[in-house]
Amino acid sequence: EYIGTFDGDGKTVSGLFLNDSNANYVGLFGLIGSGGKVKNVGVVDSYFKAKYRVGGLCGENNYGTISNCYNTGTVSCKVSTGLEVYIGGVCGINFCGTITNCHNTGAVSGEYQGNEETMKVFAGGVCGENMDGTIVNCYNTGTVNGKTTISLETFVGGVCAYSDGSSVISNCYNTGNVTGESAREAGYVKVGGVCASNGASISNCYSTGTVEGIA
Repeated sequence: EYIGTFDGDGKTVSGLFLNDSNANYVGLFGLIGSGGKVKNVGVVDSYFKAKYRVGGLCGENNYGTISNCYNTGTVSCKVSTGLEVYIGGVCGINFCGTITNCHNTGAVSGEYQGNEETMKVFAGGVCGENMDGTIVNCYNTGTVNGKTTISLETFVGGVCAYSDGSSVISNCYNTGNVTGESAREAGYVKVGGVCASNGASISNCYSTGTVEGIA
């Protein structure tokens, strides 16, 4: 858990590579905790493929702040049992955290391959899930894909897959293509250019990317 202040001073970090089906909390930072601040850094020419909570900048932002950051690398994850998929170009899950002036141009993909119906996929261009968090002045241009085999719910969004509670998403946009798929006939897919499922506040946002749901 990172709770300090990291200032990249406008520099980039490159050549990060992880392909580990058992790895959790994966990104430049695995988990940004309360009071943690990451700013002014880009993750480029990198590749993260892991199991749980994956993002270019961090796997989870828990009461922390990410500002003026971006990702151009590929992020993906596949879960086969016991865990839901949270993946985003910037952050896998944003819990009571703040993400401002950030963007993603890399491809994002998340897949659940297990046989537990209650498991879900949350894949977003900026953030997979935004729970009581704030996402402001952010955008995505990368492709975003989410897929399940037997589980009933797939959420895929150009900016954020799922936003709820006291969350705020404002002044954000998406131009990437967004695709959600369920191989289960009885399952359902929620797909959105900005957000697939919103129970909170979204303002001054737009999407021009292709949005497709397959079930």
